[in-house]
Amino acid sequence: WNGNAAMPNRVRTLNYTKFRRLFGGYLGLEYRAAPNVTLSASAFAYKQVEDQTLNDYRVDSIASPVYESKTVARMKIGVIRPFVNYDHFTTEFRGGLLKGKWDIDAATTFEVRGGYGLSRFRNADLGVGYTYSPTNDFVTFDMTQSRPTFTFSNPADMINIANFSGFSAIDIYNDTDFESFEGRADLRHNYSGDSLGFGFAAGFDGRTVDAVRDIRNVTYNTPTGKLGALGFVPDNISFGFPYPTVHVDLAGFNGQVKPGLTVNNATSLSASYASDYGYRETILAGYASAMYATDTLRVIGGVRLEDVDFRAKVPQRVGTVYNGTLGVYDGGYRYALPSASLTYDLSPELRLRAAYSKSLGRPAFSDIAQAELVNNESLTITKGNPDLKPRKANNFDLAVEQYFNGGNGLVSLTGFYKKIDDEIFELRTQQDRGGVVYDVTMPLNATSASLKGLEFQVMDNAIAWLPNPFKDKLGVSFNVARMWAHMSYISAGNTIERDNLLFQPDWVINASMFYKLPGDGEVRLAYRWADKNLNTVSAQPYADYVLKARGQMDASLRLPITPNLIVKLEANNLLGNDYSMMHGYYSERYTLTQDRKFFLEIVLKH
Repeated sequence: WNGNAAMPNRVRTLNYTKFRRLFGGYLGLEYRAAPNVTLSASAFAYKQVEDQTLNDYRVDSIASPVYESKTVARMKIGVIRPFVNYDHFTTEFRGGLLKGKWDIDAATTFEVRGGYGLSRFRNADLGVGYTYSPTNDFVTFDMTQSRPTFTFSNPADMINIANFSGFSAIDIYNDTDFESFEGRADLRHNYSGDSLGFGFAAGFDGRTVDAVRDIRNVTYNTPTGKLGALGFVPDNISFGFPYPTVHVDLAGFNGQVKPGLTVNNATSLSASYASDYGYRETILAGYASAMYATDTLRVIGGVRLEDVDFRAKVPQRVGTVYNGTLGVYDGGYRYALPSASLTYDLSPELRLRAAYSKSLGRPAFSDIAQAELVNNESLTITKGNPDLKPRKANNFDLAVEQYFNGGNGLVSLTGFYKKIDDEIFELRTQQDRGGVVYDVTMPLNATSASLKGLEFQVMDNAIAWLPNPFKDKLGVSFNVARMWAHMSYISAGNTIERDNLLFQPDWVINASMFYKLPGDGEVRLAYRWADKNLNTVSAQPYADYVLKARGQMDASLRLPITPNLIVKLEANNLLGNDYSMMHGYYSERYTLTQDRKFFLEIVLKH
């Protein structure tokens, strides 16, 4: 490092247009077969259809910085590529649940449940790109502030349609299915939040999940000819990009150019096979827990035994290509997960809580089964790791709680510590494919990790000292948490020590205010703020992706019209806060505008 600021090697616009439709419904039925036997059945089906167009203008392969100061440099532009991608997403999720409950006596309950779920994802992704390699175009970056600024030396040349020639045309079709069956049985005796004396609970559950992804990639041989009439320069200026850009007419390309293109069968087949996978996971688990409670003491202890068996069908590279050969990985693990908690009332208003538990975090199916999934829009390649182990954590919690206002108010201080074995994280590297640099991520297990923190909370659900009409109707809630994290992992044979975990901010603050309306109605205003947090771990820590600190304000209204008719209104992101990703902890990498969202829900009960 020579003391100068690092400079970007790519600038892009990344403009999305989306249209989304959501359909669905839920039906629940309940039947009381006897005074102490209840049977219920429910079913649901939801479908979301989304059309998305991405217009991307990439100023790429920027290199050879000549520094004017430590934070300002002039660099040569290597290539300019306008892309357009159209996606048609369809997501379906449907299933059902059967449930039976038998109240054996006043203190004993037996419950059985069975469920089925099917999730389907379909996507047609049509994309095309053009390219221009200028000989004498430059960009000057100013990295003095956290948000970089840039100036092009010859912007007119960069939008001259005559300069652009065909670069790539790729269509990708994604068919992914997840199907699950689950059953569970639970027996409880004198085991509730207000039970006294001895109680116990025991149960068994099993679940099988099948996941299949089938990708069909159609990579065309490079389109010949100039962009010509298929290119245009819109009047609008992109957010954060103060220059006009070139767009590509996808409909015109599909109608005029694509019919004459030939398909690169070898590349298409290899890319198709590389992204396929099959995965089956079966989980069998049983638990037993005992409880003893008095007026001032409650002790709970138990253990859950969990057995996981999986089979992954992973594409195998043969030489330099994928040809449909699948490797079968059979694996599994069995763990005992103990837990214990103690609650002791030092006085009617002062309570002490302590707890220990061991928890298990299973890897995502694709983290184990996929070979690689290429996203030509985000320029990412996501790889799997069949040797990935589950995340195990030993969790310790200690809290002091002071109640007031007849139990409506609470002030508490909580400390927690998590010792994590085999923490799962994704390591990012970069790879050049056909002149395009992709971010490549692969899930790995850390050698060690931990998280500790303190949380302070104060709330009052019905403030009694306020004047009417706010007395006993206005409530507030506030909590703030401070966390410290640590992770170590091995990269390129070296042990790397980090003072952070993925997606874990140092500070989190939540606050809300709510007012009770007649008939169990409520109006609520809430605000959440989270400190910057690590989003992607890079092989070079200085190149990490870090989500910038962000707040969001939401509001909701629940208005009962009749006992059986409820109207709900919800507004998200009232202040219009955007998401900003940092390159490292200082320089902004990109900012995504976030819409204000409004929802209306009508609930009818009978």
